[in-house]
Amino acid sequence: MKTKLILFYFISLALSISICNAQSFQQLFAPVFTPGGRFGEAVAAHSDFMIVGETQAINPVNKNYSAGVAHVYQKRASGWQLTQTIAEPEMSTYSDFGYSVDISQNYAIVGAPGHSSSGAAYIYKKVNDRWVKQLRLPEKFGAKFGHSVAIVENYAIVGAINSRGNGPSWSDRGSAWVYKRVGTGDTETWTEVAHLTASDEFDRAHFGFKVDISDSYAVVSAYTAAANENYNRSGVYIFERSYEYWAETAKLQPTDAQLTDREQFGWDVNLFENQLIVGAPLDVINGKNKGSAYIFEKQVSAWSQTAKLIASSDTSAYFGRAVEIKDDIAVIGFIDNYRGAASFFLKTKKGWVQGTKLLNPDKYNNGSITVNFGTAIAFSENEVIIGQFDSSVGASIAGTVLVFNRSTLTGLNDIAQSQFSVYPNPATDVISIQFNESLNFKDKVTIEITSLFGKSVLKNNYSTSELKQGIQLPANISGIYMLTIRSGDKIGKRKIVVNI
Repeated sequence: MKTKLILFYFISLALSISICNAQSFQQLFAPVFTPGGRFGEAVAAHSDFMIVGETQAINPVNKNYSAGVAHVYQKRASGWQLTQTIAEPEMSTYSDFGYSVDISQNYAIVGAPGHSSSGAAYIYKKVNDRWVKQLRLPEKFGAKFGHSVAIVENYAIVGAINSRGNGPSWSDRGSAWVYKRVGTGDTETWTEVAHLTASDEFDRAHFGFKVDISDSYAVVSAYTAAANENYNRSGVYIFERSYEYWAETAKLQPTDAQLTDREQFGWDVNLFENQLIVGAPLDVINGKNKGSAYIFEKQVSAWSQTAKLIASSDTSAYFGRAVEIKDDIAVIGFIDNYRGAASFFLKTKKGWVQGTKLLNPDKYNNGSITVNFGTAIAFSENEVIIGQFDSSVGASIAGTVLVFNRSTLTGLNDIAQSQFSVYPNPATDVISIQFNESLNFKDKVTIEITSLFGKSVLKNNYSTSELKQGIQLPANISGIYMLTIRSGDKIGKRKIVVNI
């Protein structure tokens, strides 16, 4: 790994944010160089861990070419360091192991949709700093099982775009399966609790193209979904959990789309608490397939479209081919003037405003610019991770992953640990927060407490005097949580311990 400088372009429309004209980043390469390995084709991160798919790597166990591996990194004081490369001995050529990946604290999931005739997906658990396979999920015949995956503390979801759904064997309607973690210790495993299909399923819908999941919601896209019998329209389906029953409660589509659109709405999706971002890389803007990204929010009892994000450049294309959202920050991958790019958007009181645009500086050895920077995107705790599976390394194209500090790209200023105190910590029922006078917050401060798996247990606005006096913690929570403080362009985080 090494650190470089990358020049980026800053676009400030309605938001004034102070950013320098060069940005340092950490660049990661595959530990074993494989020409055409596609390192960085898929990326995911949670807290201090990151997982990277390399779908065409040589399997180190059976030496099969283009079988695929997945690499796990951990954040150290010196940066991200490789801790383990995961490979499965049964993977064959073009199994595409690592095509889809996700990670959530102590659990990781890896999809291999090209394996055999059905595809495959595996769940791993971190045990004593090693990632140990818990199980291979039961395959679904002829389904491309593992085309998409997602995992949280207690649930996992796997998409299979060639599944028959409820149709004939050749229909490729698509499905997704939900699994629940059960048992403890040596008996811990994952069991299937739901088989999800679209209520309006139809042939070649590719339901399950992208998936995401939380403890309460499952999101499944079908990028060629039907609308009034027009199969070129795309759709994203929301399923809500009641005990262990997952019911479809909404089908989301753009409010401005026409029935003849082929915008590929749902090419990528990402869920964060009550916010959902959906990429539509072929959306028509001013007569051109420039692409867009839509933001939906759960408001009271329904999901509503609250924003449509587009690129500011006339030379952009495939905007929305990768999307990610967290803490009211969105990042979207696209192509700008034939080179890979990613744009950041920040939610303000006036709505979503575009901030930094990163342009890929890498070139092939023949001088042509690579376009796949920004085809995979993930957020860690304070950084944004961008995959580029066609980066030039030496004399061949192998792939790379670039890690940027999130605060310098969005204009959010990190609140230093020394600028606020949290007490008592550990806490029981009340916790107090006191700020240094230098911060001088005039407006109320947003406080959010989340589990290490990202589940929000408290989110509210408080005055500094209220925080100093102490705020009531939710009942019946215990363990380690992340406390997030936000006011205007300032954001701070600290881990807290809650004991009942």
